[in-house]
Amino acid sequence: YNRLILLEPALQAVPPSGRLSLVQLALPALRAMDVESFVQFRQALRWLMETDRQIDLFEYALQRMTERVLTQHFAPAPPRAIRYSSLRGLEEPMRVVLSALAWVGHGDPVEARQSYARGWAGLGWTGPALGLLDPAQCGLAKVDKALAQLAEASPAVKRQILNACVETVTADGWLRESEAELLRAIADALDCPVPPLLSGVDQD
Repeated sequence: YNRLILLEPALQAVPPSGRLSLVQLALPALRAMDVESFVQFRQALRWLMETDRQIDLFEYALQRMTERVLTQHFAPAPPRAIRYSSLRGLEEPMRVVLSALAWVGHGDPVEARQSYARGWAGLGWTGPALGLLDPAQCGLAKVDKALAQLAEASPAVKRQILNACVETVTADGWLRESEAELLRAIADALDCPVPPLLSGVDQD
């Protein structure tokens, strides 16, 4: 705790766009913990996230990243069974995730619909396109549930989904901090590397 107090000024100076990168740098050191320390760390992290009774995008991405890397290290689980070898049956969870990404990047409904349409087209889906959901229908709790289903897809299908997510957040040629955080959480949930992005992070 005392060390954290000493580090606080330096941590406060880290720009929001650098927070997840800083966590990534810390992960190898965190893997050096013993199991008991990991259990305490995970409990402390969850307490800090839930203490204000709401979870923001950074906290959600942080939880996804640490759960994937550290839990696999300290308590490895068998690989998930593949339930979906194509996009069929995943229409609704894809709709939730792409809608969430569209709204995170745009408050304007017209721009959100454009980003969503770009992402949906990036799926290569041959069936009828599903429309953009309202923000209340694609909050983090709904996204989390959708990702649990999408995580049961084959690696090839997961790559299709992640590609569509990238298409959604880069539809306007710009990647915002909030979009990057949610995209990172999605990639971690799908256990896929984030593809190279063609634009920078908007600091505004």
